[in-house]
Amino acid sequence: MKNPKQIELGVDALPGSRLCFWVRDNGKGIGSLEQSHLFQPFTQLNQVHARGYGLGLSIVRRIIEKLGGSVGVESQPGQGSRFYFTLSDASQLGEFHEAGPVESGLGELLEADA
Repeated sequence: MKNPKQIELGVDALPGSRLCFWVRDNGKGIGSLEQSHLFQPFTQLNQVHARGYGLGLSIVRRIIEKLGGSVGVESQPGQGSRFYFTLSDASQLGEFHEAGPVESGLGELLEADA
């Protein structure tokens, strides 16, 4: 029996008033060679099911770096992935507001690997 797909979101406090926001899944994982290309413009790892231009993660990287943070991924084939970004000064985030449920695109995300 196949394990059900799971996505977990979180935030961790880091030293120096930094925060690390992350999303983790239990998918097929990403090898180290593919990881090295993920945040480059026009990169799509899954050419068969790819939609868009491969710019999303490179745009995220640019925005987060302009805010003094960093982005990254931790993954191993067969072990799922953890994508994250850090912000170096939590005070620049302003007030946090409780977000509603993530609805738009979540079903599509969960079905993309089915």
